[in-house]
Amino acid sequence: MAIDQLKVAFSILHELSEESIPKEKDYGLSDRQFVHIVLDLQDKGYIRNAVISLGDDELDLYIDEAYVTLDGLQFLHDNSTLMKTYKGLKAGV
Repeated sequence: MAIDQLKVAFSILHELSEESIPKEKDYGLSDRQFVHIVLDLQDKGYIRNAVISLGDDELDLYIDEAYVTLDGLQFLHDNSTLMKTYKGLKAGV
């Protein structure tokens, strides 16, 4: 099943803005897929303080201290219609 990366990105931003820490398993994503989405959010300036560590063929992502920037909050506001599709996106919720 293909994932809608925009919806996942929105969900990650929303979760972080609510001071919740999303995990790749919440979305049924591989570590690599989740890391790429988080890196894209950080590259766009929507979040800060996400730390990626590359070990022996392994990516570790630390977002415990990550936070949503004003640009990220504006993205959430501008795309609030995605909130309707966000509900139920996370597995098991």
